[in-house]
Amino acid sequence: MALSYLLGQRMLKRRHGGIVLMSSLSSSQGSALIANYSATKAYNRLLAEGLWEELRTQGVDVLACSASSVSTPGYQINGQSHARHVSMTKIAPRLLTNRILYPTIKSPQCIFSNQESI
Repeated sequence: MALSYLLGQRMLKRRHGGIVLMSSLSSSQGSALIANYSATKAYNRLLAEGLWEELRTQGVDVLACSASSVSTPGYQINGQSHARHVSMTKIAPRLLTNRILYPTIKSPQCIFSNQESI
């Protein structure tokens, strides 16, 4: 939040910029063994929605990216045991960042599943 505030102030002065907060599909409901993770991702989603409304008329875009499993080093280390119970393929980081950096949507949320983006 501190980084969003600090950089957001600079963007407001320029009247141009963008903030992306990473959320997760798990932010929409609590789940066993990842309740704290889900809660922090819900916070990011709600913060992005509020900041989007505050800053959108001043040239600053804000987006919460809610993705399913992303093939990151952290996921490779920690997510493998959970992934066995979920029939979901991982999203390549490059695909996700390309979609975030070249958005075609005009809302504070962008949801990515393993097969489609909404």
